[in-house]
Amino acid sequence: MANFDEKFLDGPNVGYCSSSEDEVDVEASNSLEMPLNEGSNTGPKGVIEDYKAHQREIRRKLHEKELAVLKEAGRMTLEKPVNQDDDDEDELEQIRQRRLLHMRVSIRGRINELKTKEEFLTASEDPLNLNFIYIYESANDAQVLHDALLEISSSCRNAKFFRIKSSILETSKKFTSKALPTLQIYQNGELLGNFVKIFDTLGEDFSTEELVAFLKKKHITIDG
Repeated sequence: MANFDEKFLDGPNVGYCSSSEDEVDVEASNSLEMPLNEGSNTGPKGVIEDYKAHQREIRRKLHEKELAVLKEAGRMTLEKPVNQDDDDEDELEQIRQRRLLHMRVSIRGRINELKTKEEFLTASEDPLNLNFIYIYESANDAQVLHDALLEISSSCRNAKFFRIKSSILETSKKFTSKALPTLQIYQNGELLGNFVKIFDTLGEDFSTEELVAFLKKKHITIDG
């Protein structure tokens, strides 16, 4: 096949364009029935003292259970340290939202991993579907693009979604370091969109809606 760098860089549209509160469900017995301690008085004062001791024990156990539940909830939540600034808090919130997004769409959405040049060619030449292929090398560096495409794939009826590492395509070191992630869109074997280093166009933290709007401006319509 011809040089992959030329195919990518010479294509159309080239641009060096990146808690709710936990409800503690506990049942506290309000019954006045309780075991009497050995040696307790059986008169009215003895019964009252035993009742008070019983209620204190109930409150102690409830408190211990609440602490255990809160501790467990804390393990599942990204909390802001005391000395953390607002920018870091916003970043942690964005990470949390992305993880929630993955949980919601990973069952329905799917991005297939292409493992050879031949698989890439097959996907790009598929005449039956609108095919999205993003080229990356580090998954972390392409995470925002991946999340947006994954969300789109969960509801899109007229497209397939793929990704492939630049090292598999044997692109140049310059392309790998300067042009990734690159998003390509094919239909009937034709390259409709070739968005090199898409973060330069949309920013490093774009949303799914922003990506859809950008593609619409490029006359690439995604059916939901």
